[in-house]
Amino acid sequence: MSSQYCMVVPYGDNFESLAAALKEFPTEKVVALVPAGPAPATVDRVRRFLAERKVGFELRTVSGEATDGFFLELEKVKEKEPNPIVNVSVGTPLYSNILLCAAMATGVTAFGVFDGELVFLPISCSISHGR
Repeated sequence: MSSQYCMVVPYGDNFESLAAALKEFPTEKVVALVPAGPAPATVDRVRRFLAERKVGFELRTVSGEATDGFFLELEKVKEKEPNPIVNVSVGTPLYSNILLCAAMATGVTAFGVFDGELVFLPISCSISHGR
């Protein structure tokens, strides 16, 4: 049996991207990094979506308004979970960008879903220019 991932996602509810990622990565649980005071309806939709697919769900509130809270929380996930991976396409643009930066800084593999295809990030200039 292949290893199970712990998928870290930013605050948001892009279920199309989440479903595409769950199809490609066997996932034990999804950890959502959210700002203080997330909309309960959004969190409930994500929780139900994952429960239907028998995937665990953990909500981690990022302390304060500063972006460094995302870096710190992702580092904690990395220390605790054996196979963390970041899906930046689930969340809002702001939180997706912050979490991508956090993934790059902490050495956690990140990917996005673009037109239904998984793309590992960041894409270097040499790759995008065909060199």
